Amino acid sequence: SEVWVSENEVTCSLDLTGAPLGLYDVVVINPSLMEGSLPEGFEVVQSNVIYVDDSNTSGIEDGSMQHPYNTIQEGLAAASAGWEVWVDDSGGDYMGPVTLVADVALISVNWDDSDGDDEARIYIGSTTSCVLGADDATIEGFEIDGHRCGIECNGTSPDIIDCRVVNMRYGTARAVWLRNGSHAHLDGVEIYDVNNNTNPGYATFYGMLIDSCDASGGEHV
Repeated sequence: SEVWVSENEVTCSLDLTGAPLGLYDVVVINPSLMEGSLPEGFEVVQSNVIYVDDSNTSGIEDGSMQHPYNTIQEGLAAASAGWEVWVDDSGGDYMGPVTLVADVALISVNWDDSDGDDEARIYIGSTTSCVLGADDATIEGFEIDGHRCGIECNGTSPDIIDCRVVNMRYGTARAVWLRNGSHAHLDGVEIYDVNNNTNPGYATFYGMLIDSCDASGGEHV
């Protein structure tokens, strides 16, 4: 901890990593030994943000800002309903596939401004889906290198916000695939490089494919 003292004010910072949750008393003792206290002056609560940064080389991963998880899926597995997983871009790719978690928001946030930029990138070097949706989940601010399928929502209805899907290379490629009753909400989704370096005579490419979905819930699709 650190303490700064001026004529009328005492300021301090505390490292509460690993501190038991609950209420704590605040006690201040002046140099003259005069003492004042504030019972239950602050509370240590569980953070609702999980941090991910693949440049963490400490060997310690607990999802905190000091010791973030290295992979997106580790961060999602540690999150509870209503939480957010903040993914920092360190200049490399996060390997997919990534499976979203219901009622958890996966957000690209450049919280470690020592490297990277504002947009983390998810990459998959195969023909499976890069990102798989989940009901009431959110994915926001990512670049997704999809190859055959960028984002697949198989009966699930996530929010897909300000994402860019790129590099659709394989036959029957789908940048965004909504199927089997999905009512995903898309806002600010960009699709680039459909049919990248592949002969279109041998393949079919879809920017968005909607398959077996009821369009009556039109506010979502």
